[in-house]
Amino acid sequence: MSDHTVTVVSSAEFSKDVDRYISDANTAHRVFEIAGPGQQSVVLLSKQDYAGWLKTILMNLEVDSKRIKELLDEHYRGLFGPTLREMVSQPGGDDIEFEPPRLPDDIFRFAD
Repeated sequence: MSDHTVTVVSSAEFSKDVDRYISDANTAHRVFEIAGPGQQSVVLLSKQDYAGWLKTILMNLEVDSKRIKELLDEHYRGLFGPTLREMVSQPGGDDIEFEPPRLPDDIFRFAD
């Protein structure tokens, strides 16, 4: 995207000529902010421009992939608690009682 100008249009105006806005986004690489009454705005840009934007953001991150994995692991531990592997690897982890959930007896059925 060479031009960083964002053109703001109302949702009513956008609705009148959707195809033209999509065409302008794709061919002229224009970016549109579509503002609805009492709603948050949305942004329309081409898939190519979005991919370029995303690539630029990812390249500019000062976090390497190992750190991203660590952050994701921390995030999932916060949501789901420690994994069984993590619990067992802790001191005294070999004494952890683990009772896996049982599947219902009728989970597998023969086809009719």
